Amino acid sequence: MIEYTVEVYSNGDKHWNLNGKLHREDGPAVEFANGTKYCYLNDKRLTEDQFNEAMNPTKELTNKGDWTPREVSLVEAAQVLADAMHLRQWPFYVVEMPLTDLGDGPATVGFDAEKIIYEVWDAVDFTTKSKHDNLPDAITAALNAIAQEKVND
Repeated sequence: MIEYTVEVYSNGDKHWNLNGKLHREDGPAVEFANGTKYCYLNDKRLTEDQFNEAMNPTKELTNKGDWTPREVSLVEAAQVLADAMHLRQWPFYVVEMPLTDLGDGPATVGFDAEKIIYEVWDAVDFTTKSKHDNLPDAITAALNAIAQEKVND
């Protein structure tokens, strides 16, 4: 469970913060005494629709080809978890990196990108910790890095 810092002002306004940023995943992060409410994630103001989509992603997959329903479900689940890693400000997260045919990146999808790899990044210094050919392997590596960091703390 996420523990927020809640600021309650003398006029009745309330602000929910996480790590010093306006952020709340279970409702509006700003509630004014007059009833006006605003949703924020990582200090970014969102419309109600944007907030609902971020909390309950419905990603469309492209190029499914001959994938089985199980394969599609696994990829969708992996994408949701990758999004959650970023939103919850985990210490390691997955970044999709398009590459050119020479292996250079980042490339531009739809222009010179020939391949997609997934990198596990350190959220503090933005260094690449590992590279993977598929999203589930990258997520597993990120979760292992998070678990190892907790053991070392």
